[in-house]
Amino acid sequence: MATDDTVVLDAPQQGPSPAWSRQTKFAVAMGLVAAILFGVWLARGVVPIAAFAGLIAFLVAPAIRWMSERLRLPRPLALLVTYAVVLFVLLVVGFLVAKAVAGSIDEIRPDETWDSLRRTVLDWLTGIRHVSILGLDIDLSQVVDPIRENLSGSGGGRIGLTGEQANDLVGGVLDPLLRLSRLVTTPIFAGLVILLAAVYLNAESGRYYAAISGRIPPEYTDDVARLSHRYGRIWKGYIYGQLVNSITLGILIWLVLWLLGVKGAFLLGLIIAVLNMIPTFGPVFAAIPAVLIALATGSTRLGMSHLLFALVVAVVYIVVVQLHSNLMAPLITGKAVHMSPAVIMLGLLVGFELAGLVGAILVVPVLATLKESGRYAIAKLLDEDPFADEREPPPDPSAEVAEADAGE
Repeated sequence: MATDDTVVLDAPQQGPSPAWSRQTKFAVAMGLVAAILFGVWLARGVVPIAAFAGLIAFLVAPAIRWMSERLRLPRPLALLVTYAVVLFVLLVVGFLVAKAVAGSIDEIRPDETWDSLRRTVLDWLTGIRHVSILGLDIDLSQVVDPIRENLSGSGGGRIGLTGEQANDLVGGVLDPLLRLSRLVTTPIFAGLVILLAAVYLNAESGRYYAAISGRIPPEYTDDVARLSHRYGRIWKGYIYGQLVNSITLGILIWLVLWLLGVKGAFLLGLIIAVLNMIPTFGPVFAAIPAVLIALATGSTRLGMSHLLFALVVAVVYIVVVQLHSNLMAPLITGKAVHMSPAVIMLGLLVGFELAGLVGAILVVPVLATLKESGRYAIAKLLDEDPFADEREPPPDPSAEVAEADAGE
């Protein structure tokens, strides 16, 4: 017998609780979306790290799957072997690249290059203080002289920049990269966090897949499988394609610049290989240091003025990038992604803001995935078949009749 202060619960009902109404489901769904967006906003500082870890996990997943299915290795062992090989390759390649970059920097000699560039610009500005166009003399000294005075500076002919001015100058050019680097205390710590996160993502991928697939209603299994296939085609085609494209373009630029006699050709090839992962603007940003170095130091092989050589290097970048984009890139990337340039440009702004350089790299496949999801949702809202273009067309009755008549 229960006392007066005892709460007596009714016996549990048989079967599931009543289903939610449509309004309740909609409200809960909107609340979940808002909670997810708020969580992403709170964790925006680690979005680049999470994105980079997911990218590594995505890149090494085929190797783990191949070892598990073809070599019959247990998945934990395949995971361990794959990441051991990846870590070894990264260390070896990183050492070789760092050594080559150090050699390129030593070849460029940044201090001497800057002084040479400054003198070249000063000479050019001096030549345009007074210009004559169609017999009309134009005095530009009031505009040119302050710039010349600022470039002349003091102290042995070097430009005088305060620490704050130098920081503003570098920050304005490399702000996305600096924003990414400021998210962690040291590169070593960032690398360990990213690597461990990638390992856990690969290790738990089967559990994630089972948890998601187990919640899919049977009547939507085919739709989810088709959407997954489209998503996979987008990400595999774009990420692997861009990786190969960037490496080939970097090698091409390196060889062409080396043949032309540009100092630091390897470093410049590495720069365009990295920045080419950023659509549209990456190659443009990569060409700037090459043109400036050519303008400052000239060619070690060709006997021409520094200004003319800088123009040659600029043209070479345009020609090589365009030939690669129109001839080689379509063969490598294929038709993985079809996006409007305007949409990509707007997406780049959002990607930089959310995840820095990694966000700019991943913005195209993310937008393409959202596009496919939107097409599916719109088709379902209009009671249309979202995969009508993939299904086999129904037989043509007229063709069957014609074939029967021919048989008779």
